[in-house]
Amino acid sequence: MPRKCPAFGKKCAKCDLTGHFAVMCKTRNAKGKQKNKKVNKLQLEIQKEEETELCIFKSDSGAQCNVLPLNLAKKINAKIGDNNTKNLVSYSGHKIKVVGEIDAPCQINDVKAVINCKIIDENQFPILEYVINQA
Repeated sequence: MPRKCPAFGKKCAKCDLTGHFAVMCKTRNAKGKQKNKKVNKLQLEIQKEEETELCIFKSDSGAQCNVLPLNLAKKINAKIGDNNTKNLVSYSGHKIKVVGEIDAPCQINDVKAVINCKIIDENQFPILEYVINQA
């Protein structure tokens, strides 16, 4: 049975060791400082037509999906599609209504990806799920 960890067998782009991604690399540089500090916010470049919009997401290791507030989805002119999820439930048990979803082409450093985001009509910080953080 294959391992479920997304980093299993993968090579780190910073230290060339296997079993982790560069964002989680704990190797030290020549000055003895860690190359990576604990990250709790990530800045993504989201493509909108011919431009790029910078959007800061909070990294959440407990999140099971990516969340983008409706006002930011409108700001990037996203085409909001239907979804099967009616509500999200926060860690505290708060129900959050989902109004749609988007597939957003984005980039962090040199890594490009398309991330699926649930759109909520609340004034919340965008959330990036744990699996995406491993890329």
